[in-house]
Amino acid sequence: MKNKHKLNKYKLLTIISIFVILGLISLVFTVYHRYSSDILYLTPPVVTFSGIIDKIGKDYVTVSNYIEPKSPYVVQDIPPSYINKYLAITPQPPKKITYRVKITTNTIISRPPLNIPYLFQAPSSSPSQISINDIKEGEYVTIMFPRDLRLPNSSEESAISLSLLPIPNVINGKITAIKQNILTVEGSPSPTSPENSSISEIHKIYLVNISDKTEISRYTPPDIRSANPVEAKKEKFQLKDLAFNMPIVVYTDVDVTTNDHVNALRIEPVTDVPLSGTSQQTTLIP
Repeated sequence: MKNKHKLNKYKLLTIISIFVILGLISLVFTVYHRYSSDILYLTPPVVTFSGIIDKIGKDYVTVSNYIEPKSPYVVQDIPPSYINKYLAITPQPPKKITYRVKITTNTIISRPPLNIPYLFQAPSSSPSQISINDIKEGEYVTIMFPRDLRLPNSSEESAISLSLLPIPNVINGKITAIKQNILTVEGSPSPTSPENSSISEIHKIYLVNISDKTEISRYTPPDIRSANPVEAKKEKFQLKDLAFNMPIVVYTDVDVTTNDHVNALRIEPVTDVPLSGTSQQTTLIP
């Protein structure tokens, strides 16, 4: 009778142990699958995602980026190659991660205002909040989400905000022709951030329209290193002061990567301007 009782006791303990083990396995499995399989490529918590806009729909955008996985080891002053070799870590290639992002009526879409550094006019302000109709495919964007993207079912999320890069509205180039109030400028767009630095490799011929509202000016910083220190100064010029082959910077109100005929809001000669008559106005800055 005692042996039978012991046997039943062992059976009960065995059954309980099996259920405990299965419960632990189920718990680990559940916790593991709470997170996206892309977790290694992202750092916690993930509430923002930056990338290129692949597609634009009526109320959504698709954004992608190639992300390198984060190393599980954080070791100061040790090369990654050493860690990979001696800790047997297999390097993982970058992975393309894509999110379909819902744009709701509460989503704030914005971009920084135009960069027009006037010297003799009051800076003009432009609205920074825009709509989905102002977005273009291929633009770089940073999106903020209401929850951690590593959680399941987050391949499509509603966006809290969508921030675009500033419009590349500046041309670096030289004057190749002047006809009345139109300059022909051979040049390249000026990048607005490291994310669009490649646009500086674009070379185009621009037709630059100059109006009576165009400011032609230049700022010269102070030179305190010479024996005779020179104060900072602002100089204002006229159209007749511009010359063939003169390097200039043109500030416009449009994207100069897609527009060839632009209106100049400000023009800054890069080198000394050969004066024509008395058109120069100089202001020393104390």
